[in-house]
Amino acid sequence: MPHINNEYFLRKLVLRWVLKNGDLNLISDRILVGLGCGHAVLYKYLHNPENVTGEAKTIEVYTGIFNGTRISTVAIPGGGIYVEWIVRIAALRKAKAIIGVGFCGGIAENVELGDIVIPIGAVRDEDTTDHYVSKKMPAVGSFNLIRKIVGKLENNWNFHVGIIVTTSSSLTETTGWIRTWQNMNVLAVDCETSVFLLLSHIFGIPSAVMLVVSDHTVKKTSYYDSPQLSKKIESGFATVIKTALSVLSEK
Repeated sequence: MPHINNEYFLRKLVLRWVLKNGDLNLISDRILVGLGCGHAVLYKYLHNPENVTGEAKTIEVYTGIFNGTRISTVAIPGGGIYVEWIVRIAALRKAKAIIGVGFCGGIAENVELGDIVIPIGAVRDEDTTDHYVSKKMPAVGSFNLIRKIVGKLENNWNFHVGIIVTTSSSLTETTGWIRTWQNMNVLAVDCETSVFLLLSHIFGIPSAVMLVVSDHTVKKTSYYDSPQLSKKIESGFATVIKTALSVLSEK
């Protein structure tokens, strides 16, 4: 297992930052993660949610019940480091499944604001995962989880399944950079998915991600453009949360 020498930092510090008193028993083995989002909404879908957040002011962790199953929701800021913390804690907990939800920028022309993107894999245009494995290793989701997600979304929402690109810089996406990925049929861009999927795979945790398109890098549109678009995106986010929780609750 990689980075065993950092187990002390993980167990003695990161655990306390994320979970109350660093108690692993407070988090379920089925986890929904808001990737840079969800602080105000994720836990509201649980029955009798208990706030089990640790000392960190930027992370919120709740454990409750959904469809009779104990599930935890974790809302984190954007970026690979926070994703790394949560996946490593999920590995300590021997999580059975972990699903990330969030937002992305559209790249493909057929992707519209409010659509849902389900990555089967993510290009690793970030450097967090480089500290674990070489770039030759792909970041891919669990086929079984993706299959279940697609089954629940069919005929309910416009969605796309394919490749996205994860970058560690959201302000250096040049027109050339965007066109390069568009020409390779990449659907969208985000800042967390490749880290989430690859680290989950390394530590043996089935994982998947669902993203709502909140802006489009080519069409230069965003949820700020109209109240109708904003409402559509908000509704899309509610859909991915409920879908993820439904999949996680299955035995």
